[in-house]
Amino acid sequence: MRFPLEFVASLATIAGAVASVAALLQDRGWLLVTGLLFVGTSIVAVWYARKKQVALDAASIVIEGHNIDSLNIASLRRRVDHSFVVQKAIQTARIEGENLEVTWKYSGYCKEDGVATFDFSVDADDNSSFDQLNCVAYDLSHDWVMAHEIRPFLIGADGISKKIAVPFLEPLTANQPFDLLLRFRLPGSDCRRPSR
Repeated sequence: MRFPLEFVASLATIAGAVASVAALLQDRGWLLVTGLLFVGTSIVAVWYARKKQVALDAASIVIEGHNIDSLNIASLRRRVDHSFVVQKAIQTARIEGENLEVTWKYSGYCKEDGVATFDFSVDADDNSSFDQLNCVAYDLSHDWVMAHEIRPFLIGADGISKKIAVPFLEPLTANQPFDLLLRFRLPGSDCRRPSR
C-alpha cells in the first residue's frame, strides 16, 4: 500500500515530537537523535511533496481559471474511425472570463457507402452531464449557411469522458467529402450561441 507524502510527513512529525519530549523527560540521547531524525524526515517529505505539486501545476494549462488539459486529452484519446480520412482538423477554445466555448471542425472524405454519423470524444475537467454541454453541430457540406442545427447524441456512459455521435444531414457515399462543425460549452460558462 502506498501512502501519500503528506501522511508520511504527519506521522514523522508526530513521532518526532513524541520522541523529543520523551528524550527530554528521560534524558536519553539516543531518543533525542531518533526524534530529530523523524522531524528531519518530515521536513524532507513536505519539501519533496511541494516540489512535485509545483511541477504538476506548471504542466497544467489554465486560462482564466479553466483547465483546458481535458480538451487536449480528448484529441489524444480519440478512437480511430476507419470510415473517414480526416484531412483538416481545427480545434478552437474561446475563453472570455468565465465563458468557455469549444469549436471543432473536421474536413475530409468518407471511404465507405452509407456512413451516417461522425464520432467525437469530449473530456471535461469535471463530471458535467452531456446535457450541460449544450452541443450543437452543423453539416457544412450540405448546409454551409448553418441553417439546420444538428443535435449530437451520446454513445455509451455519461462520464468525464464522453463519446458522442453527430449525424450527417444525409448519409455519405464512398469518396464523398465532408465538412463537419461541432460546438459546445463547458458548464459554469455563460456562452451564447452565435447569431446567424
